[in-house]
Amino acid sequence: MRTTQPAARYALAILATAVALFARQLLMPLYGSQNPYHTVRLAVAFAAWYCGLGPSIVTALLGALGVSYWCVLPFHSFAIHNRSDVFGVLGFLVFSSAIIALGESNRRGCIARSRLAAIVQSSDDAIISNLDGIIATWNKGAERVFGHTAEEAVGQHITLIIPPDRRSE
Repeated sequence: MRTTQPAARYALAILATAVALFARQLLMPLYGSQNPYHTVRLAVAFAAWYCGLGPSIVTALLGALGVSYWCVLPFHSFAIHNRSDVFGVLGFLVFSSAIIALGESNRRGCIARSRLAAIVQSSDDAIISNLDGIIATWNKGAERVFGHTAEEAVGQHITLIIPPDRRSE
């Protein structure tokens, strides 16, 4: 989803927020105004994972506003009547910030791994990784140099590429 147009990512994040607020309204008979942020936290996590940094921030802000308006007494008002309401929204925003930071960190890590994998796969040099002597990765350069396909090499012992007369070295 991260490769789609920004407008689509923002639209999806806003839709997730609307669904979360609607779900919270459906839960109103069960929970009342207690714990109003449960469903919106899920929307923030969804937006952080699938939509990116900006849309997840919008989700957190719209979610906080929506909960304040529809789920916190007095209903249909942004009036703040006690400290617990203030601490509730601040706690939600801090928790959302942590979710967003983790989602952004994950997204950046995935991009870095993808770039590294593309570099390794497109290299003309043989690049092999092994874990405890077992071949874990094998690129096209290794196929060309050693004559084994990745399917043949991955999972085999590293001695596959060492000539028999050199194995003692």
